[in-house]
Amino acid sequence: MTNPGRDSAGSRREFLRQGSLFMAGAAALGAKVPVVHAAEDNTIRLALIGCGNRGAGAVANALNTYQQGPIKLYAVADLEINRSNLLVAALEKQYGNEIDVPEERKFLGFDAYKQAIDILRPGDIAMCTTRAYVRPVHVEYAVSKGINVFMEKPFASDPMGLHRMLRAGEEAEKKGIKIAAGLQCRHSPARKALIDKIQSGEMGELQYIRANRLTSRNWMRDMGEASNSLREKLKLSKTTLMLAVSGNMV
Repeated sequence: MTNPGRDSAGSRREFLRQGSLFMAGAAALGAKVPVVHAAEDNTIRLALIGCGNRGAGAVANALNTYQQGPIKLYAVADLEINRSNLLVAALEKQYGNEIDVPEERKFLGFDAYKQAIDILRPGDIAMCTTRAYVRPVHVEYAVSKGINVFMEKPFASDPMGLHRMLRAGEEAEKKGIKIAAGLQCRHSPARKALIDKIQSGEMGELQYIRANRLTSRNWMRDMGEASNSLREKLKLSKTTLMLAVSGNMV
């Protein structure tokens, strides 16, 4: 499953062992996520904590990095066995042998996150995709065990939780552990370039910024030669607004 044109699995693991990262939105799973294991087994093991839709999506995102080295889902933790079973079965259909979660590695209960993290090796990844109110607890525990973390946003549900996350980040940096959070558009090079221009003062003193997330098919479609026509864009905007108001938005 490795790609000979990329770095070796050993160098991937060495990178992860030596480096550290804590920032809201570092794209670790979409980039290189090396770990430190014995030379005979360089597989990155994932433990999913929270078997909802976002958890399933995060696992799929991670497994799609297989060209950079072997990776598999190794354990899951949730409060409901039915949800765990459905998630594992659905992922098995799509990813086959990359899903290695027998019954004994489906952990249940409020302490299930500890069991799932405890069977990982240093350099593996705990995927924290539960509700935000408990995320700091899960991240703290993973860091204490020397396990890398991918966590979903939001990072916490209150200021005290955020302070706990910051302390976990400081501890992770000391240990050379990576914490990555919430991929998506916050990693857009175009957005970063825009923010850089704002912060540098290149765009002048801005008094007001309004941002909209446009996700409907009408907004995303190719407008062809009309792409640079303000009139056409206004017409499209009006059509999309009418669809949204009428409840017919795709």
